[in-house]
Amino acid sequence: MKTINRAAGWALLALWLTACADPWSLTLFRTAKGWGYAIAYKNQPVIYQPTVPARPGQQGFATEAFARRVGTLALQKIRRRQFPPTITPTELAQSFNKGMESG
Repeated sequence: MKTINRAAGWALLALWLTACADPWSLTLFRTAKGWGYAIAYKNQPVIYQPTVPARPGQQGFATEAFARRVGTLALQKIRRRQFPPTITPTELAQSFNKGMESG
């Protein structure tokens, strides 16, 4: 009987975790010009960002960490229902400076 209850408990936990799973995901990728990020909703691409936003030209992110910080900021904006999740030059500079302070 304990085995059945335990199995049922694990099944309910798995179901709950699946229902509560965050449908948004951030993926980082290498490009010929550096790093970029992609944001997906339920595995469907929403944003593909191979270049640094709020900056002229087609420059990629210099480091994976910088791409992650800016991608995370964009994802936070989406979760707050800000769409498009425009990154301002000030936010870009703040994200870059955070990386300089931490490493």
